[in-house]
Amino acid sequence: MLDSAGRTFVANEAARHWMDEIGTLAPHEVATAARAGRGEEAYLRVRSRTGRWLSLWGSPVDGDPHGGASIVIQPTPASDITEMLMRMYGLTVREREVLEQVISGRSSREIAGALTISPNTVQDHVKSLFAKFDVRSRGQLVARALGSRC
Repeated sequence: MLDSAGRTFVANEAARHWMDEIGTLAPHEVATAARAGRGEEAYLRVRSRTGRWLSLWGSPVDGDPHGGASIVIQPTPASDITEMLMRMYGLTVREREVLEQVISGRSSREIAGALTISPNTVQDHVKSLFAKFDVRSRGQLVARALGSRC
């Protein structure tokens, strides 16, 4: 919970941890947007200091004459990350599907079966992903896609 000046006045341990990762600017921005949104929830996605993607939702506190806001911070779901990466790295729809399968830990044969394409086609897409993400292994690809340092 933030007051109208953006100061934290109530937070649990998880919130304190995430605030240490992202600082106070992003929560303050979400709180400001939530207060300006006439009762609607505000949303922001940020990268933490360690490279992890986090999602922030903010909403005004009902009945608070001082303009307080409630902020929820949590890791961004992998499906949201792949949608964002699709735009950032110019991924095709099929590359995104393959990336999601790679992130899930599936082998090329399993990916081929799930997507009804040949294992060779899977490998072509994986090679394309390696080039776009500037990595040389599936492990590096997953780490880069999910925001870990590699």
